[in-house]
Amino acid sequence: MRCVVDQDLKAYADRVTPWLLCDPVGNNVAYTLIHQRLSGAVPTEPDALWLRVLDGHDHLVGVALRTPPFGLLLTRVPDAAVEVLIAEIRRLGIALPSAHGPAGPGQPDQQLDLPEARLLPGHRRAAVALRRAGH
Repeated sequence: MRCVVDQDLKAYADRVTPWLLCDPVGNNVAYTLIHQRLSGAVPTEPDALWLRVLDGHDHLVGVALRTPPFGLLLTRVPDAAVEVLIAEIRRLGIALPSAHGPAGPGQPDQQLDLPEARLLPGHRRAAVALRRAGH
């Protein structure tokens, strides 16, 4: 599993849109944020972050993005993808104010806003892993 950071919004949208549309309700916020910027309805922030997580066969398994000043937005991703995202955020040296993502089937989305954290995935398991790693 690996994380890819895309610099070009159009290329990112081309790669992630079909996957996002497989769950249009669950991914509506991510889809909207991407396509508002792609259409020009909202200016693209110069420090926006466009991330994709690919499995060992280069199939897309998760999407994350940041449109400052907001934190990271995660789609549903496998546990291993969360770990890959955490490693990539560390590698990039980006401090994030928060992260939001789905908690699990039948549960409301989670938001964790802890001031001492650099990455706070909405997934409880990722937040626990991150705290164990010293962040």
